[in-house]
Amino acid sequence: PQIAHTHTPKAGIVGRWAARLSGVPRIIHTYHGFGFSESHPSWQKRVYIGIERITARITTRFVVVSDRNRLKGQAYGIFPQPQCELIRSGVDFSPFRNQKLDKTQKKMELGLSPSDMIVGIVASFTPPKGLIYFLDTAKKVLDQLPCTLFLMVGDGELRPQLENRIRELGIEGKVKLLGWRRDIPELLQVFDVFLLTSLWEGLPRVLVETMLTGTPVVASNVDGIAEVVQHGKNGFLVAPTDTDAMARWVIHLLRDEELRQRLGKAGQAMAAEFSADRMVEDYARLYTDLVRPSCEAPLAGQTAKGQ
Repeated sequence: PQIAHTHTPKAGIVGRWAARLSGVPRIIHTYHGFGFSESHPSWQKRVYIGIERITARITTRFVVVSDRNRLKGQAYGIFPQPQCELIRSGVDFSPFRNQKLDKTQKKMELGLSPSDMIVGIVASFTPPKGLIYFLDTAKKVLDQLPCTLFLMVGDGELRPQLENRIRELGIEGKVKLLGWRRDIPELLQVFDVFLLTSLWEGLPRVLVETMLTGTPVVASNVDGIAEVVQHGKNGFLVAPTDTDAMARWVIHLLRDEELRQRLGKAGQAMAAEFSADRMVEDYARLYTDLVRPSCEAPLAGQTAKGQ
């Protein structure tokens, strides 16, 4: 291949060095966030940043999915601004638009009552998603709105820990772990509020998908999330781990149907920037620019001046 393109932290390191050793002349890496957060020990951050800086020397071009990731990468000295492009992580809109869903029937299919108010999340059960805080928020919401139900869609390594936390909080009958599902567009329409408790992210596509269905969002204000959720316009942003604020905004939305509808409509109107078609066009342009004979971008191993 003339181009090798890697994604995610581990694959980004291993894949880029594999491409280099295989003689691939152009190497691209996309950052969907970084493999650490501010909560990690400083020595872990130093090791990760050091590895990224070394691997950057064999990288032709860098891509980020959010402006915050670009600023963070530059601040850590991982890549210079001229070699970095912003390309949003795109979503296929077709499954999320113009769906005629019988919400009552879908709720009954899930074993829910048609009158139940639903707070949900779609996420892998992994550390970056901060799902313990989703459960702690659920407990605080239930203390004031005991008829609320919480749906967690996904699975992963932390499932046993989450199940234990549900028992510790005494909310077994109020939280359903649905596992992996193929009916995400329908489930998002069943939710009254989407609650995302991530500790670090790139730019989570599930928020765009949620907005396409007209469901309002409460999300932690980390990395690229604020480039999707605008506080007070299509959802609410809170500090990560601040379960009091999360519960407060969730309760506010559950109690105000007009507000939910208004924020939901605003979210639908803002999603165009995140289309899969636009992402494909941007990557096609990047690939074409890199393989043109006149391309002045440095090949792998030929770093920019001053890097």
